[in-house]
Amino acid sequence: MFTVKVDDSSRASVARLCSELEKIARSAISARGAFNLALSGGNTANEIFVVLRNSDIEWGSVRFFWVDERCVFPDDPASNYGQAEKNFFSRIDARGAGIFRLRGEECPVLECERYSRLVELIVKERFNGTPAFDCAILGVGADAHTASIFPHSKELLTDKRLYCAGTDPTRKFWRMTMTGRTILAAERILVAAYGEQKACALKSILRGALPIEVSTPAGYVLARARNAEIFTDVEVS
Repeated sequence: MFTVKVDDSSRASVARLCSELEKIARSAISARGAFNLALSGGNTANEIFVVLRNSDIEWGSVRFFWVDERCVFPDDPASNYGQAEKNFFSRIDARGAGIFRLRGEECPVLECERYSRLVELIVKERFNGTPAFDCAILGVGADAHTASIFPHSKELLTDKRLYCAGTDPTRKFWRMTMTGRTILAAERILVAAYGEQKACALKSILRGALPIEVSTPAGYVLARARNAEIFTDVEVS
């Protein structure tokens, strides 16, 4: 199940996404004393970080995990964790927060195994036996990939593991990513898609140009999500 929320600018849409994230965080912290959040990377994530820096979320009660990561050192500009540290963690009072990074400098296969065990241990809530994050933030690529699950690696959508290693289409980076199983277990999924280039894929999926159930990684996730909200600045109806 998903809904689409359209604003007239990416700035307004990011603000709306962050407002929704704040509500989800407060609800989880009020109910259980902790909020399990899975972050993505990229330019949109950095825009989200800028807004969230001014939020009054109780950051010490948040557990930060990653949806995916490139296999690079944390000080590499391509590192999702590195960008989060530079643009977000260093700008907020994160004392007491749990920051659980995917270690891009390690062997990706072994690191995915380690991270899966960590998530199993810390994220107590379950959906069909799978650790259920309170919220996962996703993007949609121009090729309709999401997380680091690309059209050439759609088998990761149905993999039984929590995290897996793979490559991007250019084979420039090895990557580590949540599988479809882990993404779909999340209680809430917030999807950000800004600009015509990325929104073109989203429009094709939502307008039925591609069969949403099997077409692309993003289409697969949207068709099966428990509760996904798409935030965009492009009219897709």
